[in-house]
Amino acid sequence: MKADDVRRAAAAPQRRMVRRLLCSDLITVHWQTQRGVARRETVVIEDYSPAGASLSAEAKIEPGTAITLRTHLESFGALVRRCERRDDGYLLGVEFDQPRLEENSFLPDHLFDPNELGI
Repeated sequence: MKADDVRRAAAAPQRRMVRRLLCSDLITVHWQTQRGVARRETVVIEDYSPAGASLSAEAKIEPGTAITLRTHLESFGALVRRCERRDDGYLLGVEFDQPRLEENSFLPDHLFDPNELGI
C-alpha cells in the first residue's frame, strides 16, 4: 500500500477530515520543552493519513507543541493536537504542517486500510 492508497484514504469520508490507515513504523520526533530544552525520541507510528498521524511515545508532549518528524529521507513539521496517557506511555495525535500527498514523501511501512477487512 503506497501513495495511491494514501490518496484514496484522503478522499474517503469519516469522522475525521481524512481517514487514517493503520501502520507500524518508527520515526524520530524532535521538540523543545516549555523550558526550552531540546528533546528527541524515536516513536512508533500507529496510524497515518496525509493530514496527520497517531504516535506512541514514552515522553509526554503537551498539546500545542510544534514538533519536527525526521526520517532518513526528510524532515517535516507537525503540531501536537492531543496527548493521552496509556499504560506504556502516551498516544500523541499530530497534525502535519502541510498535507503529505507528494509521490516522494515519506510513507510509513506496513500501511493497512482497516476497511479492507469488511467489518
